[in-house]
Amino acid sequence: ALPLCFALPAALSAQGRAPVPTRTIDWPALEREGLTVLRDYLRINTSNPPGNELEAARMLRDFLAKQGIDAQILDTAALGAGRANLYARVKGNGSKRAIAVVHHMDVVPATASTWTAPPFSGALRDGFVYGRGALDMKSEGIAQIMAVIALKRGGVPLTRDLVVIANADEELGSTGALTFADRHADLLRDVEFLFTEGGSNSVRNDTLRFRGIGHGPGPGLGPAA
Repeated sequence: ALPLCFALPAALSAQGRAPVPTRTIDWPALEREGLTVLRDYLRINTSNPPGNELEAARMLRDFLAKQGIDAQILDTAALGAGRANLYARVKGNGSKRAIAVVHHMDVVPATASTWTAPPFSGALRDGFVYGRGALDMKSEGIAQIMAVIALKRGGVPLTRDLVVIANADEELGSTGALTFADRHADLLRDVEFLFTEGGSNSVRNDTLRFRGIGHGPGPGLGPAA
């Protein structure tokens, strides 16, 4: 979560320097809270097929509501039974264009017999969290959300709106993202930067050697817009 927590504030600043919080942030408490919500998230079986992202979207919506962030569940009819996208926005002063953090709620299926812990248990062992989606990509989704919450709790002056999006069906056809872009282009038009999974990270002997970053235009730029 730390790289995203640093990257988001830096991206909000015109000079690339992170704006200073006006209120103290309890980082250990934020970490504990993020771990708890991640484990809850992993316990929701969103194996695709069939997805079942609607249950996950409701959990994220309710968690964001407790933080004073209003989230909307979208596209339930367009995506079909049990499926949904989620959208939320934290307002800045509008002097710069928005930043979006995007993740997918679905995961690939898991065969329990091949796991050392039940794949939808969110088990915590020796400092590691076990569960389908702990890497791809529920953990990144929670890191995104906790970074937004940290900025909000810290009273960081926002020059940009922060947009949170969670999509259905990345693993099979990306219909969640495609449906969102097709039906809600107005919600994306002001987005300049977007954080999501991408690039490649190199790990050797449990040590991170480098972190890859994928770069591309935001949804408000280029012919695709």
